[in-house]
Amino acid sequence: MLAKITLICGIIVAAQSTAVFLNTGVSTTTRQQS
Repeated sequence: MLAKITLICGIIVAAQSTAVFLNTGVSTTTRQQS
């Protein structure tokens, strides 16, 4: 049970980190193009 909660939390944190990284990359790319 505890392992499952830890795993879910880890996935959420990883997803948020990926989303922030992608958003930053897209913003930087858009700025460079314009």
